[in-house]
Amino acid sequence: MEMQAYTAKQLDVDKLFYLLRAYFATDDMDEKFILQADLEGDFIANAKLKQIYKRIFSERVLFNVNFSKTKHMHIYFSMLSRLFLELGYNGWVILFDEAELIGRLGKKARLKAYRNMADFLYPKENFEGVYTMFALTASYIEDVIEGKHEFDNLHSAELADEDHQAVDKVLKALMVADQLQPLISQEIEAAMELLLDFYSRAYNWHPGIDMKEILKRSEHRGYLLRTRIRAAVEYLDQLYQYNQVSDIRINELGKLSYEEDLVSLEGILEKS
Repeated sequence: MEMQAYTAKQLDVDKLFYLLRAYFATDDMDEKFILQADLEGDFIANAKLKQIYKRIFSERVLFNVNFSKTKHMHIYFSMLSRLFLELGYNGWVILFDEAELIGRLGKKARLKAYRNMADFLYPKENFEGVYTMFALTASYIEDVIEGKHEFDNLHSAELADEDHQAVDKVLKALMVADQLQPLISQEIEAAMELLLDFYSRAYNWHPGIDMKEILKRSEHRGYLLRTRIRAAVEYLDQLYQYNQVSDIRINELGKLSYEEDLVSLEGILEKS
């Protein structure tokens, strides 16, 4: 009931109020499945929601604003942030990993992506206890912001003053953002020790090997910790299954390219 009251009074779009009220009241499992799918991201048409609501309550739905997923997605995040607080948590962290893929979009789509980033990094309202992180490669500044002249693109774009300020703020934040330092040898060794312990307990098997051997087998597999872990797991798999180890086939992951001849994600996003 608390969440229904929140969605009715605290959000600038009231679709979720009608959806939640219908979800908890319906006795039709097909309807419940459809409404639950909407909450999971498979949005239903406004007309369908009105139809379900009228069947349950014999009342017409009068939206204060017709929901559009491109304009009003924030209400779902607002609802979730309130829900986590109601459940007793301090908040939640949203991690957008591999955000450097923005660099593969066209110019207009990149500016739109920065505008969307601003909504999460600098929310205006109803994002209680939300902590947002965007993870990008260290080369993003050189390859995209500087290489593709993002500030020049921004100043030449026809944007509303509010959007212009938001994008400018995001770009400047990216320029001065903290960068993760490379792991030191002690940290890598500690991770490998945990991996070995987990693997041994999972298979009830103790390989009886020196940690230095695992480190040696994974040290030329790239700078990413996950790549070294994959190499170490392959080494342990071979040792466990065959009692000997041949070649490790985990290779260094390639560096992401931002060249314009890459397949663009812009068209895909516009169709979705």
